[in-house]
Amino acid sequence: MMRLPSLQITTTDSLAELRLLALLHGYSTIVNRDLKHVRSYHDLLEDEWEGRKSALEYLRKGTRTLQNLVTLPEEMDQRIQGNLHKERLSAIPLWEGVATSLANDVKISTELSNEQEADVEADLRLLTCAMQEITIFLQDAQPQPSPIQYTEIFQNFSSDWIERVDMGLPAGRYAGVFIGLENQSPSTKLDGFLSIEQFIQRNNNQIPLENLLFWFGAIHLHGGILLVHKDGFQNGVMLFLPVLTQQEPVSTLAKTVNGRKETILLVDDEDMIWDVVLNILMNLGYTVLLAADGQEAVEIYRSNPGAIDLVILDMMMPVLNGRDAFYQLKTISPDVKVLLTSGYVNSQDVEDVLKNGAAGFLQKPYRIQSLAEKIRSILK
Repeated sequence: MMRLPSLQITTTDSLAELRLLALLHGYSTIVNRDLKHVRSYHDLLEDEWEGRKSALEYLRKGTRTLQNLVTLPEEMDQRIQGNLHKERLSAIPLWEGVATSLANDVKISTELSNEQEADVEADLRLLTCAMQEITIFLQDAQPQPSPIQYTEIFQNFSSDWIERVDMGLPAGRYAGVFIGLENQSPSTKLDGFLSIEQFIQRNNNQIPLENLLFWFGAIHLHGGILLVHKDGFQNGVMLFLPVLTQQEPVSTLAKTVNGRKETILLVDDEDMIWDVVLNILMNLGYTVLLAADGQEAVEIYRSNPGAIDLVILDMMMPVLNGRDAFYQLKTISPDVKVLLTSGYVNSQDVEDVLKNGAAGFLQKPYRIQSLAEKIRSILK
């Protein structure tokens, strides 16, 4: 018998590919639930058709087909999960960082506090991308341009509620953010909101299905819940992620990686998540400066003699790449501390710069935990 090749979903560094995988997960999850409902209906019919041989044979053939269709999404999801770079992060700085990253495109404010500490598990790139899209789409859905606000919410979801909305997720405490109009208080009554699956059924092509499936898939991959106001997307969205307990075996940003008020120059032209990274590093106790390319980094470093403790430098940038920027920084200060980062780079270039005094290298995409530990090891 000829053996067919299995589906290969390899680890991806591309956000576009990661977005596609999340969309695929959203689609397969919803289809999978519907197929399971049909399977349950088949079981009922099998009991009723007892003794009708030809009808039962036809029904059982359809049941086997359904079972194969149910199994495929489950196998694909296991491989999709392997592409995520999840880590334990504090929820409030995460919401704040995403809001900051949107400041150039959306008039946005926040009503967030650190009074309730809550850690969640998140893939920074995927979650940031989904939240940015949701926020921009919500503003575009308004009849006239209106400021958007992020408001923190915490919710204990009961097993009865989870079962009623068919989430397939565990009951417990969730940390969330209400994304809505400025000064619009989030309703604590969940009855006013629909699950994304329910919203898709009512959507009437108002929002592209591709967008809805991606948003749902991205949040569901985090074990989270996405709720949309029953009167329409323009009236607000609730996004929840499960709160991690202290006992869960997930690495966290501990006090051992906290900064000592050192100044870091962060250099990268991929700006989607940098405001989130900046916000987290500031919460760890660092002062952070930003540069969009190597030339700007050199100018900032030259203008602040002795004030910058570490330069985090991406190798692939416009105007002046990381390798050339490194050597210019060395002419300004031979003792400059530089941490190189890159997703796609010639290994020979990295080795060359490391041999000439770079303090370390971090492969993209990396976890914030890895970045914080690397920074601390260089600056200790």
